[in-house]
Amino acid sequence: MSSDVITLQKVGLLFDDSSVREKILDRFEMKVMREFMAVAPDDLIQRENLKLYECEDGVGAIMFFSRWTRLGLDRPATREALSNVLAWMRSNGGSDCSIDLSTHASPNELRAWLNEHNVVDSGARIVTFWRVNGLRVENVECDFEIREVSAEAAEHFETIHRGAMSGWRKLTPILHGIVGREGWRSYVAYRANTPVACAAMFTEGGISWRGIAATLPKFQGRGAHAALVARMTRDALESGANILMAQTYRRELTQPAKSEGNLFRAGYTLSHIRPQFSERDTAL
Repeated sequence: MSSDVITLQKVGLLFDDSSVREKILDRFEMKVMREFMAVAPDDLIQRENLKLYECEDGVGAIMFFSRWTRLGLDRPATREALSNVLAWMRSNGGSDCSIDLSTHASPNELRAWLNEHNVVDSGARIVTFWRVNGLRVENVECDFEIREVSAEAAEHFETIHRGAMSGWRKLTPILHGIVGREGWRSYVAYRANTPVACAAMFTEGGISWRGIAATLPKFQGRGAHAALVARMTRDALESGANILMAQTYRRELTQPAKSEGNLFRAGYTLSHIRPQFSERDTAL
């Protein structure tokens, strides 16, 4: 099912069939990743070895998240497919890479096959949240002014991500391409005129994704991210988006990211959690 045909009439289907919902949201994540690659300059692609490869057995992405995703979702994985995926990851991403599985990944033997290749459950998880239109967004009070910004504020995104030591600090040319790009809306939290936090969202076909969030360390815990989430959620709904999504990363299954509380507060619901597999450290 294409994200281009998501309307309010389709939303009920998503509630009833988690596998359909998961495919729609995960495929939209891939669309966002293609947006990142579309604005990446050639010199950055070469310097950071950026790659995005899509096939019927999932997607391989080499950015600051070197991983293969969706294996076993669109069609049952085979031993041959797994071997091809691992070969691509190891030749393009080196040893520091991972594979994450859909909760509906098949066949059942897939996890055992991964273990045979010395690839085991790392305990880390990619967590996807979603919400629909029609739900009230609670106001969030904070000490900062939330402003929607244009391309001129891209340098503020760069400053914040560098100061926060986020994964985007090596990919700041992509931030400059995204801020102000068609389909994207970008936001910065300011203390007076000092940028302290940022985030952006991409909307297409009735679905809206939000991410690229960061807060300068000395301003964390003061409500900037919660206010950004609330503002973006409200703006996306008012602009006609019917499905909103966001993702967080857990280093361990039982340790939710701090941002998850802000998403729940803004009316988001847990959709699915993808387990992340990585190569076992043979030195242990």
